[in-house]
Amino acid sequence: MDRLQALEVFVLVAKLGSFTAASRAANLTASRVTHLIQNLEKELGVSLFSRTTRRVTLSSAGQALFEQLDPNLGFITETLQNIKELSNEWIFLIISAGFSQIS
Repeated sequence: MDRLQALEVFVLVAKLGSFTAASRAANLTASRVTHLIQNLEKELGVSLFSRTTRRVTLSSAGQALFEQLDPNLGFITETLQNIKELSNEWIFLIISAGFSQIS
């Protein structure tokens, strides 16, 4: 799920304008945030941010990704969590059904 985490961190950096602020908000180390963004940039083959010593701003590619991703990321994360919970419910039901047949 590194890709999903990278996308979540990307949105945080874009919104907060800072890798440090994003690391605090995501409860991650600053080096982990940097690593996730660098890997995402490498995977996409583009720079997502313009970096200076004082500021982080979206590049044109970053802006395009942010505009597509921001409204949908919460929905994607929620959907994945719902599926995970449903999977856990199915496992519980299967185990419960198995025990009731043994009794």
